[in-house]
Amino acid sequence: MEASARQTVAAAKGGLKVSTPRAPKPKLPVFIAAVIAVGLLCLGKMFLFTEWGTGFTPELDEKIRLGEMDINPQDLERLDRTLLKSDKPLYPILLERKEMSAAQRKKMIQDAVDKQLLPYIMENRTFTIQQVDKLKKRNNFAMRVIKHGDNLTIVQTEQEKDNWAYWYRMDQTAIALKAMQRIGMLPHRFDLVVNLNDEPNMSQRDFTLGLPPLFSYCSTPRNYDLLWVGWQYWRCLSTRHWEDFMAEPDCPKPFNITEAVHNHPWKTRIPQALWRGSPTGRRHTESNWRVKPRPLLAMISQDNPDVLNCTLSKCQEGQCTEEAVEQMQQVVGFQDKMLKTKDYLRHKYLVDVDGNSYSSRFALLLSTGALVFKQDTHYEEFLDLFFQPDRHYVRVEKDFSNLVGEVKKAIREDRRAELMAARSVALMQYIVEKDIVFEYLQTLIEAYAKLLVWDD
Repeated sequence: MEASARQTVAAAKGGLKVSTPRAPKPKLPVFIAAVIAVGLLCLGKMFLFTEWGTGFTPELDEKIRLGEMDINPQDLERLDRTLLKSDKPLYPILLERKEMSAAQRKKMIQDAVDKQLLPYIMENRTFTIQQVDKLKKRNNFAMRVIKHGDNLTIVQTEQEKDNWAYWYRMDQTAIALKAMQRIGMLPHRFDLVVNLNDEPNMSQRDFTLGLPPLFSYCSTPRNYDLLWVGWQYWRCLSTRHWEDFMAEPDCPKPFNITEAVHNHPWKTRIPQALWRGSPTGRRHTESNWRVKPRPLLAMISQDNPDVLNCTLSKCQEGQCTEEAVEQMQQVVGFQDKMLKTKDYLRHKYLVDVDGNSYSSRFALLLSTGALVFKQDTHYEEFLDLFFQPDRHYVRVEKDFSNLVGEVKKAIREDRRAELMAARSVALMQYIVEKDIVFEYLQTLIEAYAKLLVWDD
């Protein structure tokens, strides 16, 4: 010890740097270290796996739940990462954790309406009642709706009254408008035309002629139609206005989204993509049916029965030639049984395919708690305002060339697929419960009504 000290002194005198050995730190007892580690782990899990999964305070969580606080996209991403690591049921959490505040929703709707009306506003267009009348005459399969004060009038011809398809869609539109009038969501005065065809009908030529905009179920980048919402596709999802249509035989009671998801947990569902429908999409002939989307999907399903269950129902009148029917029967066959909602609820994955135009069943599919694989489409509709590909559903190629691969990916990444499905059904329930369809129509009609010029 003394020798070591002398060496240190001598080294110092000689200008050498010598590090003095440090005394070893006392070691924590193993038991105390274990307790600290467990405590840190528990705190981490409390932060990661709180009821809402974001680490926010209860006060902030409540404000978000009530729609009083804007939602930050980064917080949604953090929630997604957390939920992917947890084993908690996803639907109840996402139902409470909204994707947008009330202010964000209203801005989203207003921006969508402004975008649709922009071509008319940029040219300072206004419209007279005579022009609305001309628009109606150019669209036979359409209904004219006039409101002045408390009077709501539906104008139709005798020929239109005798057409069942027209009458049914007209009746559903009238039901929605009357419900909106009853709860004070319609402007004092307007005169508009709703196109009841499947396809948009406001062309570049109609726009050039200076006609008022036409309200349609869908539009395309080349059309000038304003996006209406077909109430016939929403009536069974609504619970707040059930008294308006509770007598309908094809919708004996409202579809309870919460009950449907609760009674059909994700883990109990069949890991297979389901679709069934008739060969819509223009006339199917001997020369073209093999490249039509719906028969093509059925043929792909035949080659991949482990992941796809996609079959055709029989051709309806005018859809197929006799030669096409015979060939399709031999190659893919037809199913007699039509699918019901309970069939959708048994599957993890559903396929959505365009028909004569946009797919009108998209809203129902998003409400089932299944992950939807939607065919790429050029049609635009109301749901596009809120639902995004790769967040709420999976977009697949128009020819379904990547469908099998995407379904297999969903099977491999089961928790991520479940998260996307839960996210979409929670948003769908939010839209239904908040009367967002009516809120959107109110905003759209009010903006349109400002462009009308009245004679008196």
